[in-house]
Amino acid sequence: GEKSHQSLRWAVRDQLLQKDVPVKRKSVPRVNNYVVPTSKKRSALRWNIRYSLANGLQPSRDLED
Repeated sequence: GEKSHQSLRWAVRDQLLQKDVPVKRKSVPRVNNYVVPTSKKRSALRWNIRYSLANGLQPSRDLED
């Protein structure tokens, strides 16, 4: 019983040791250019307000365009 179990374990161990480890391909890093739509609008609005204040203009209410 125990002897056959031990020989089975050794046989399985030998099989596992003989297998080649598959070569893992390196993944190419991809650039993510996605910008959340709300931040696009906010950055444009922020820039328009900053520009208006820097040039001594009163920022208007319709700068969301």
